[in-house]
Amino acid sequence: MIGLGFRMVPTGAPAQAPDLIGDAVSAAFGSGQLGALYVIQPDYQGITILWQDEAGTIPAAADGDPVGRIDDLSGGGNHATTPVPGTLRGSAGNWRLEFDGVDDYYDLPLGLAQNSPSLYLAFAGAYRELAGADKSMIWFSTGTSSTGTRARLNTRATTYLQAAGRRLDEGPFDTGVQAEVIAADEPFTASALLDYANASAWLRKNGAEQTSGSFSTAGASSDTPSLEAYLGWQAGEYTTMDARAFAIVTGGTDGIAEIEALLSSRI
Repeated sequence: MIGLGFRMVPTGAPAQAPDLIGDAVSAAFGSGQLGALYVIQPDYQGITILWQDEAGTIPAAADGDPVGRIDDLSGGGNHATTPVPGTLRGSAGNWRLEFDGVDDYYDLPLGLAQNSPSLYLAFAGAYRELAGADKSMIWFSTGTSSTGTRARLNTRATTYLQAAGRRLDEGPFDTGVQAEVIAADEPFTASALLDYANASAWLRKNGAEQTSGSFSTAGASSDTPSLEAYLGWQAGEYTTMDARAFAIVTGGTDGIAEIEALLSSRI
């Protein structure tokens, strides 16, 4: 009798890992929505997205490389740049951007946000130090004073998250919405939706809503409408943190679920 051998033959291609970046970009920006998405890794789909220099000529690809520019993955070209680079840390699958708390921060060319009906701000990473003044992940300001803050996602003084903002033609909002607790070296995601049409906001930590509330818009302001925007800086205070990703959407809620899934995968 002749023995018969059997060999199992795969019937399909191997399962591919989900493209969380692609999903977020498509959902949040596919219809032309404005904003920015910054993910801390040397490249995406074989294309360099971190650079050692502001001009984007020298790739940042190894632990210890300076990062002078972070490319915007939204397709809007809102690249974040700095003359005083932060430092790339980690390795494949575990990259992070180190802010030293002394002089590292990134300019955002997002003046378009000044007239947006809402701002969605999101961050993934960890703080290495919390003592002292407010420390921002994302900050928009008219640059005139603390009352000129258009929007911010930050830690308040020492231990808790805050999201706050104001209309450009009115006085400062209240302290905004706050959520405890943040600890040094605790990886987390933070996100906030500031709805200017309704003067309301919500704030999430690790995807779970912590608080929501309404803003007070009483008063008047002489602030000019020119806008400044930064990662890792607020009113003279630099932030000590390890960042994994940032996101900004300038109106509506499309793509928020996909962005938060991406951020969650980074911590």
